[in-house]
Amino acid sequence: MTERPAIIALKKSGWSPGRSVDITKDMTAFAREGVPQFKAVVDFLREHSGLVINFDRIGPDKIWFSGQSAAELMAPAWIESYSQRIGFRLAPVGAAYGEHLTLLIAEDGSWYGGFDDEFGSLGNSFLDALENLLLNEGFIERF
Repeated sequence: MTERPAIIALKKSGWSPGRSVDITKDMTAFAREGVPQFKAVVDFLREHSGLVINFDRIGPDKIWFSGQSAAELMAPAWIESYSQRIGFRLAPVGAAYGEHLTLLIAEDGSWYGGFDDEFGSLGNSFLDALENLLLNEGFIERF
């Protein structure tokens, strides 16, 4: 059976099943910036914080995951606005597309992307969202 493109990309970035990293800096930044902390974001960051996926879009691009960097990149007012649009708490965990698209995980584990007023769903799971980004498919639904 062929591996999903998302798994292949993750492995190339240094990820392996069961990976676990110290997320103290991520959680400290969340507390400082007023970003919500919930199980889905903590679990995700423990396994994926610090990864950078290089890929070709219109040219060389990358997707990175870091709660600390994402919290510092996104204004808390945008996080709150996006959360109100979907009715779930959100936390920024990375960026893509030249850092123009902030990646957010919802407390139910679904994935979203935002850039100012542009905000939408990227997938119901991390692997779906990652493949959406790698294939440049765009928002599944805009909010």
